[in-house]
Amino acid sequence: MTPATADDWAEVGQLAQAVQVANGESVDLAYVEQGCTGERAADGARNSIEDT
Repeated sequence: MTPATADDWAEVGQLAQAVQVANGESVDLAYVEQGCTGERAADGARNSIEDT
């Protein structure tokens, strides 16, 4: 994997919006910073999903 650029993030946003329109449901995006690895990051992601 390579680090995402602002253009990459914009493309992901457009794709997420298209998916949302196509299925009529919301789409959650999660961005991870380089170096966010291991059990602590996994726990944070899990908790974020459970809170929604």
